[in-house]
Amino acid sequence: MLWFKTPTSKAMNTCGWVLELSEESFAQHVANSEKPVVLVFWQDGCARCNRVLKLLRDSASRVNGKLLVALISKNQSSTLAARFGITSVPTLLCWHRGSVCYEFVGELSRSELEDITEKLSLLNRAGEEQNQTTGVVSHSRNPGK
Repeated sequence: MLWFKTPTSKAMNTCGWVLELSEESFAQHVANSEKPVVLVFWQDGCARCNRVLKLLRDSASRVNGKLLVALISKNQSSTLAARFGITSVPTLLCWHRGSVCYEFVGELSRSELEDITEKLSLLNRAGEEQNQTTGVVSHSRNPGK
């Protein structure tokens, strides 16, 4: 497991629940996590990624570690990116109880991220078995990219 080491590393890592994952550590920290996970596919030099990561840190800190933020470099983990069909960054996959319950491609607003992190933390607190939707909720702001 590696700690996040991009230009925002100090800001992202102050809370201790932000991890940079590799293909090898994915199953342990995401697929088998007891906590909800916001999995972010990102890449170096992506300004949108850096803005989303900063907002995500702020939003997730409000739920006091009730979820995990996991970061995967699209370039360094191409097998995982291909497995999940990641073609654009940033892409957020929200996991609960071993499966994806929400997917978003592109930049999110502060209120959208706060809504996502709050809903995931509520899933954790309530111990719900599944998201209330049938299947994956998917949104994109980058059609065709």
